[in-house]
Amino acid sequence: MARITLEMLRRRAEHNDGSLLSLEEVALHRQGLERLEGLQEACPRLKIALLQDNLISRIENMRKLKDLEYLNLAMNNVTCVENLEQCESLTKLDLTMNFIALSGLMSVKRLEVNHNLRQLYLMGNPCADFDGYRSFVIGSLPQLANLDGSDVTHVERIVARRELRRITQELETAARTKIETIATVDEIASIEPDHRPWCAATRVLDNENIESTLADTVRSTSSSKTYVKESFEPLPDDIADVKQKNQGDFKFRLIESDDDTAIELELHVGKFIDTSLILVDIQPMIVRVKIKGELLQLKLPHEVSTDSSTAERSKVTGKLLIKMPKLNWHVKPKTAIVKVQSRAEDQSAKVTYHGMGSDEPPDV
Repeated sequence: MARITLEMLRRRAEHNDGSLLSLEEVALHRQGLERLEGLQEACPRLKIALLQDNLISRIENMRKLKDLEYLNLAMNNVTCVENLEQCESLTKLDLTMNFIALSGLMSVKRLEVNHNLRQLYLMGNPCADFDGYRSFVIGSLPQLANLDGSDVTHVERIVARRELRRITQELETAARTKIETIATVDEIASIEPDHRPWCAATRVLDNENIESTLADTVRSTSSSKTYVKESFEPLPDDIADVKQKNQGDFKFRLIESDDDTAIELELHVGKFIDTSLILVDIQPMIVRVKIKGELLQLKLPHEVSTDSSTAERSKVTGKLLIKMPKLNWHVKPKTAIVKVQSRAEDQSAKVTYHGMGSDEPPDV
């Protein structure tokens, strides 16, 4: 089973340039997560946490998330509402299709101190089958404006407040009477899949079966065919037909090297973007870079040697530097001083030359 790690969070924070301290929204659904951990330390400014369809059994390690407004834990293994009292900005909580039974329904009262809470979803939990379920929740949480997608009416609020004491007594009695046994994964695994009761252990086993099936599919696919990495489209025969493109609105500099022997492309890439998502293609008069499928295509001012070109990426800043040596271009030699035959015997001239085929200075 997976755990919430810094690397996982950075991959999910690419829209925020990989920065976690200022991250306001994170989507971690369908990751096979069993625990809530690390979010309050890594992402203290988090406002939206999407954690649906995992295997989380307990709400914990959330007390420092003072800006959290929306927490989605639908389709997990939660049995009790807890440890959210200090999430002062919480306005929406989704616990759809968990395993909150009658005894767990009593814990809803803990949300009374979350004064900004307006929307709560508990549908699909065992507790929702209790006759007085809706009135109990509305009476316990007077700040609610919507329960399970239905607006709380003024009449409902009055009735719930009047009947809360009686309903609470009935709920406590029903919770004591109903013996709630929690089956282990090993116990459920011994039952045929089609006859297993729907419980937290069944959800864990179903997830394991899905992961096993996906792994088998990947292995089968890998052995039967070679994965083809996304490549560049063919260039037209006439270089004049090539258009410059910057689909990702990338920041870049295309300059000549200090000694005029090469063309250099400096491209600003987010330091948390995986290098496997970057493709580089160098043609004699064209350089192309793809980052996460978005193309930067530039014409070069001079023909370059494709075989001698290099691409390097800084581990600190993530900046990409592509060096492309000019074709048939030598280092500019130092200034040469030659005698010039003239009327003045002591007259001389400074001549700067560029070597092409020979390193000898031209005749003057």
